[in-house]
Amino acid sequence: MGTYSNLIWNPTYYDSAKDANLGFYSEYVGTTGWLVIVETELTARTEENTDTNGAFLSATENGLTYKCSIFPWNRVAGDNTPHSVEENCTNNRVDSILDEVDAMAGPEYPEETTTTTAAPGPAGQWD
Repeated sequence: MGTYSNLIWNPTYYDSAKDANLGFYSEYVGTTGWLVIVETELTARTEENTDTNGAFLSATENGLTYKCSIFPWNRVAGDNTPHSVEENCTNNRVDSILDEVDAMAGPEYPEETTTTTAAPGPAGQWD
């Protein structure tokens, strides 16, 4: 199960004029294949959680909010349409979303049996 504290953050929103990454994102794939992309929201920028260039000090600074985009387990490559999007999430809400995604239905695999029982053939003749 995923938790906010276990997310691995990657820099994004690079501003070449400021030579700074102005945001972060993380991806989480749930136990049933659903994908959550969590992004820091640029509107959460304050003097306390940014450096002099306006870049976030880290992805987990106090007061940050996040946008969570949820994609289904059967997503098609190249289709960037999320199943749902929730914005202005706190770190606690991100935790809840990750739990909800783990509980969502995933692919169903038909039960397969690998053993077959053949009907007995005609009995042999004894002389």
